[in-house]
This record gives sequence, structure tokens and C-alpha cells, in this order.
Amino acid sequence: MERAATRSPLMLIHGAWLSSRSWDPFAEYFRERGYDVSAPEWPRKQGDVEELREATEAIEGLGLTEIVDHYEAQIRALDREPIVIGHSFGGLIVELLLDRGLARGGVAMSPAPPKGILVLPFSTLKVVSTALAHKSRWHGVVPLTLEEFTYGFVNTFTPEEAKAAYEKYYVPETGQIFLEAGFANFHLHPPTELHFTYEDRAPLLIIGADQDHTVPASVSKKQFKKYEKSPAQTDYLEFAGRPPDDGGREMGRNRRGDRRLDRRRAREDRCRRGGHGVGLAAQQGAGGGRPSRLDVLRRRLPRARVPPDTISSLARFRSTHHLAQRTCGW
Repeated sequence: MERAATRSPLMLIHGAWLSSRSWDPFAEYFRERGYDVSAPEWPRKQGDVEELREATEAIEGLGLTEIVDHYEAQIRALDREPIVIGHSFGGLIVELLLDRGLARGGVAMSPAPPKGILVLPFSTLKVVSTALAHKSRWHGVVPLTLEEFTYGFVNTFTPEEAKAAYEKYYVPETGQIFLEAGFANFHLHPPTELHFTYEDRAPLLIIGADQDHTVPASVSKKQFKKYEKSPAQTDYLEFAGRPPDDGGREMGRNRRGDRRLDRRRAREDRCRRGGHGVGLAAQQGAGGGRPSRLDVLRRRLPRARVPPDTISSLARFRSTHHLAQRTCGW
């Protein structure tokens, strides 16, 4: 409890066509490690997945501004500023919250594009066309079939895993947010507008995934480039082989890896208490023993595609870097 009191709380923000249940593996993982974790639903969404699939009238016309206002109220009700973490549309909501001067830091995983992003890959167009191709859905509700959900969210899953994820996490979505995002570049001040040069924004980590069909890594990278003129801390990580949605399957393997890491730390603590800490450090510095986590990060830079000048900032921004490792199975 004392350890949790010294850490920033985590607020997890889900994306479109999902409920907050999609964060369950992540929430459990971080609660076990002493974090205070919340995963509020979007406004007007009440009940479990089964109820949300039946009662869709409530979300008709639900727009992005109302959703961001809802999360702002949730943040202001907390005793301490949280680190906000979002995926897809939840990632864009994270950026909008930071743009309002809220939260201590943010992680945007494959964030939906704000105004000013002109890249539109075919896979993205294919996913959102189910919402924009039918004018009756613009202010209504947009359902997804299993096939559409699989292509957009769990394209690296086996058919059996994709069906299980669809049955557990999928909910119909408001069409208003797709209308606002899809036509943002044709409006002066749309709900998706960000101030990319904002100086007082909290640190932001953007994560791209090259297997993500809904928001490919090229779109995430474009967003990172938009922040280049801002003095506020912004970092980018890109991972190969799986979309962020795949992270839930990695939790079991990550827990086993964490147990190995805990045993290693216990051994090092015993060495330090026994007066052998200098010898251990000397061995690592001379090429013996196990490398530090920062050394591992440096060696993996080519695979993670992290700009070299962000190494030190990533080391300082430990909480979100740790999340990136756990989310993407690094």
C-alpha cells in the first residue's frame, strides 16, 4: 500500500468498438505490481458487453468532445494526476487530454489520427468505411461483423482466438466519432484538433505497430513528427510482428519473465548487502555478468526503431517505457 501511494495512478482508455473489459489483462497486471488502476467506460455506456450490444440507442450522436469532457471529469476527481494510457481512439483521447493540460503523462498506442494527418492507408480506409460509407450511420450506431472485427483489431490472432475476442470485447459504436475524425481536415476547429507545439504538455509516448490494420505504424509515426517543434517531451516506439491488441495474450509470458527478473534482482540485492555490489557492477562494465536494462535498450534500438537521442528520456520516463514493454511483448 505504501508503494502504491508513491506512484501515479494509471487510467486506461479503451478505443472504438470495445468496452473497458478489453483492458482487464493490463489492469490486473499493474494492480498486482502496486498500481492504482482505473478503466472508465465512455459516457452513455452502462453495463457489461452483452447489455451494451442490446441497448445501442443511448450512444447515438455521442461525439468526441463529450467523451473527452467525461474523462477530464474523471481525472479531476482523482487525488493525484494519473498517467493516461489509450489505444486507437483511446490514444487520440489521451492526446486531447494532454492538450488540455491534464494528466502527468500519456501513452498513445496506435492513436487515431487528429486533424492535420493526411496519411490514409488502404487498411484504415477499409476499417472505417463501414462507418462512413453509410450516411445513416454518421449520427447513429455502427456495428461490426466478426470478419470486420478480425481484420481491424485481431488480424494476428488465429480464427479461434479472434472469435473469442469478438465475443468477449466487441460492442457497437457511435458513428459520430468517425464522422468527426474522417472530415476533420475540412473544418477549422474540429473536435480532433491538437496544438502540436504546446510547450506545457505532459510527456507523451506514441507507440506504433506495423501489423495494425486500423492505425498502421505510418500513421502513428506521422503524429510523432507533428510534435517535433514542441519543447515538450515526446517519444516514439515502433514494434514489429503484432498490433497492440495482441498485448493481452502476452501477459502470461510476461509474468513468467517478471518472475525471472525478480529472482535476478533478489540475487543482486543479496550481493549488494553482502558487500559484493562493486564487484558485480565491475563485471557488468567489463562485459561479464548480465547487462543493465538500459544496455539492453541500446542493443535493441534497431529493432524498436527508437531515435538515439530518446534513450535518456526513455530511461527517465520509466513508467510508460515499462508499459510499452509489457503491452507489445518486447
